[in-house]
Amino acid sequence: MLAGRWRRAVAAVVTAAALSVSGIAGVSAANAAAQGPGFGTWPSSSIGWEGGVVAPDGSIAYCFEPGHSNPTGSTTDGGVQGALTSTTPFGSNTVTGDTLARINRVVTEYGQSWDNVQASAVSFVVKHLANPEAMYRSSGWNGSRDLNGFINWKLVRTVGSATVSAIQSRAQEILSATEGTTAGAAGAGTGSVSFSIDPANNYDGTATVRLSPASAIASVDLVNGVFVDTGTSSMAGLRDGQNVRVRGVPPSDDGSGYRISATGRADVTSGFAGNVRVWRTSGQQGVAGPGERAGGGFAIAGEDAADRSVTFQPVVTTLTGRITPDGKLVDTLTFATAPDAGGLDNRWPTKSDGTAFEVAFEVTAYGPLAAAPALSDDPPPGAPEVATVAVLSGPEGPAASAVAEFAGLVPGGIYTFVATYDAEATPAPTRAFIADDYAWRHGFGMADETTVVPMDLDLSSQIGSSTVPLSGPSTDTVIVENRGVWLEREGAPIGVTLRGDYLYVPAKEDGSAPAPSDVLPPGARVVATRYLEVDAPGAYEIDDPPIAVASGAGYMTWRWSLQRADQPAETADWVREEFEQYVDPTQTQEILQPEISTKAQAGTVPDDTASDTAIVGGTLPANGAVVTFEAFDVPTEAPEDLADVCVEENLVFSDADTGQTITQPGEYPGPEMTTSTYAKTLWVESLWSVPVDGEEPELIARGQCGILQETTFTVDVTTQIRTAGSAAKVEVGDTIWDTSETRGWVPEGGRHEYHVFAWQGSTPVCDDTTLIGTVESTHGTLEGGLYPDDQPLVEESEPLVVPASARGGSIGFIEHLVDESGRTISKGECGDDTETARVAGLPLAATGGGDVPLWVPVAGGAALAVGVSVVIAGALRRRARSDEG
Repeated sequence: MLAGRWRRAVAAVVTAAALSVSGIAGVSAANAAAQGPGFGTWPSSSIGWEGGVVAPDGSIAYCFEPGHSNPTGSTTDGGVQGALTSTTPFGSNTVTGDTLARINRVVTEYGQSWDNVQASAVSFVVKHLANPEAMYRSSGWNGSRDLNGFINWKLVRTVGSATVSAIQSRAQEILSATEGTTAGAAGAGTGSVSFSIDPANNYDGTATVRLSPASAIASVDLVNGVFVDTGTSSMAGLRDGQNVRVRGVPPSDDGSGYRISATGRADVTSGFAGNVRVWRTSGQQGVAGPGERAGGGFAIAGEDAADRSVTFQPVVTTLTGRITPDGKLVDTLTFATAPDAGGLDNRWPTKSDGTAFEVAFEVTAYGPLAAAPALSDDPPPGAPEVATVAVLSGPEGPAASAVAEFAGLVPGGIYTFVATYDAEATPAPTRAFIADDYAWRHGFGMADETTVVPMDLDLSSQIGSSTVPLSGPSTDTVIVENRGVWLEREGAPIGVTLRGDYLYVPAKEDGSAPAPSDVLPPGARVVATRYLEVDAPGAYEIDDPPIAVASGAGYMTWRWSLQRADQPAETADWVREEFEQYVDPTQTQEILQPEISTKAQAGTVPDDTASDTAIVGGTLPANGAVVTFEAFDVPTEAPEDLADVCVEENLVFSDADTGQTITQPGEYPGPEMTTSTYAKTLWVESLWSVPVDGEEPELIARGQCGILQETTFTVDVTTQIRTAGSAAKVEVGDTIWDTSETRGWVPEGGRHEYHVFAWQGSTPVCDDTTLIGTVESTHGTLEGGLYPDDQPLVEESEPLVVPASARGGSIGFIEHLVDESGRTISKGECGDDTETARVAGLPLAATGGGDVPLWVPVAGGAALAVGVSVVIAGALRRRARSDEG
């Protein structure tokens, strides 16, 4: 590309120099030719230059005398010559006529390019046509007239096979394209332009060109018109008999008629003349540049035979009504033109500045109507009228619509629009284009000018009760009001489907209901949906009340809506969608809940039973509930949080497969569980819904795992009364105390208490009348935990002095193991042999042989300050279980 620019620059310099010296083009002047586009070696070599030469006039010329060196000396313009003689060491050849016209065409059409491949191809083609004998004998070629082979011979070592192939292809294309070229002759002719006017639109028509000779080509300019294909008043390249579309452009804005006229020139073009411009350099090759084109020219003209009319008839083609979001009725007008009685339908006129003339219309809206009106020329008497609005078309004319807006809100119903041409309001310049007697109006009730404003129904409702139990039915009454007319179809009011969604809404953290909202509250869900079919305003009660959720605290709420998706397809657009708010207070019910707690059996002994009791209060579900119990043993290495104990691997009892169905609040004992080992057992009670229709039961409430009041301790306590001194008897003033051994799970934070009673007579009496005191264990508060058989928890009570009131009677202890809440886990029995002693003052009752004496001395281990203890009465005895809850 850089080389090309350099070459063009050289050509410009050479041309400028030539003009400077000669003063006029074409006068013989001596200047050196310059290298042009192409391939080879410049100025000379065994390969030579296969390309163009920049002649002194700036054109690109081509060598035609193979065998001579390239023209690098002083070059002289030989002028345009009608015979080209190629003189070479291999013979001379002269070409004229069609062959020379072909060379002229090749050099002119293809040779003026700075493309190296194309210029090289032209170089070979020119010599091939001017002197083929000399070309195919030059450069050591074998003389065969093989153009492709000769090109390859000359250049393959210089430019490579790919470029050679491109040059070969282009040379063959040029030869094919120029084959049949004939030398043209000069001459003149005659012609005309005639016009036709479209009777349906006088702006439109055609122009027909007539030329003789038929080979002539014309260029035409219009007055008061444009060519449709070009959009301008000029068009070139027109041939004989050609019809082209034209459009009139009135010369004034006053509405008067006008005519289109045409002037132009036709040129007779027969192709290329049989000549070329020849440039000569002494002793070197001559070069041939572009010659002359053949032909001549003559003038043509024409005009409309009659005036073109500009009269038009404006109309409104469509009226599209709609309701705005704020409830206003608007109508969109689309403008057009209509043919007159004779079929003339001129376009909408435009002013000299390109804008359209304005036309005024009146638009009257009628409604609301319950049904689509019948078509008529005039509005029927009594037709409700909304208003009349004036509309003026804009500068875009029919290319833009206009909007008629009717102030104020309109109720639902059917509305129809009637548009009328308003001659008085139409500007005077526009009326010049419209017939004085022109009148136009749409008919009343035309389908295209009728629209439906959706019915605007107002929904409200009232629930039957502000509360509902779980699984309880809910009734609701919907009140439908209409702000307009109730639309009709086929003579009857249309049916409207109302949708009622019955939703569960969780309570907020404080237990209250969420505020009313247009957005579904978090966690809310639709439980049931009911539909109502209505065809008039009124109050409608649902006849199939839905059921509240089976579980969950919170609220049930109705939300009624009117949705197009629920309506029949043919009337879906006839209603405006309406939605109540979620959680409207008049639609919301608090869900009444049951309350459940338990009192588990506090303690038991191995190989016995334990149970839990559910205490159910509050409001039960409408169809009752099922109570179940589960028991979990705390593992030896208990987690810090007992709530983690109640998992499957620690489960020791469950009646989940059966349960108890209840319908009233109350206390419900659970099944008894057999104990087998020492344990700390955690009870969990659950309240379930009664499933219906094959549904699974739902959990309503579940107790908390690890609560002390819901814990049973399995323990085994043995006791033994003791006294200080060596005598195997108890007298007033002696010190006595009780001892206990506890095996099993001892409650953390619990304690042992020992209640002391004194009574007279042979029947033990342990009540408030015989209670002489309560002493604590010297161990104090218990750490708790599991104590196995071989490592029992051993405790002693605080010592007690036998009071004088006990003389001659009996004194006895009752041991109590209590947890930190005060529940009794284990309790001794009144008058137990190991816990009772006779007090001296009455003779001992002796029995016959084999009876065990009342006083049996046993060595003890209690290290009291009062001395050595003596075991009184019989062997240690296991305590019974405690049924206290």
